[in-house]
Amino acid sequence: MSTTYTTNAALQKPAVADRNWNTPLNANADALDGMTAVGSLCGTTNEIPSTSLTLKVSGCTYIKADNSLDVYAGGTIALTASIDNYVFLDGSGTLTKDTAFPTTPHYRVCVATCGTTTITAIVDARYPHPRVGI
Repeated sequence: MSTTYTTNAALQKPAVADRNWNTPLNANADALDGMTAVGSLCGTTNEIPSTSLTLKVSGCTYIKADNSLDVYAGGTIALTASIDNYVFLDGSGTLTKDTAFPTTPHYRVCVATCGTTTITAIVDARYPHPRVGI
């Protein structure tokens, strides 16, 4: 049997007959410690440990500017190397990145710091006010 991974946070789930469970459990603890929060609009590296500049964001239901509900199904976004990427859902619900959060309506996800080829840090930006004018 081989290790599988959880859908949203990519935590390792060792198979029943696997040995040395301490390795994936310690990796999970490190991953959770680095996330700050888990759940809707959770930004995490596309693979653990990061081997690319791809950020994965879990789905959610959110309230649009007209007070109707919409669904973000979750997805990935390619980040820019060697800068802080501010990641958010724009007013139309599209996962977007920029060098700062916009002044227009948006939902904040995270700030991802990137090296030349990998994501080196992710700071949760969903709280206390993830909804900004949307």
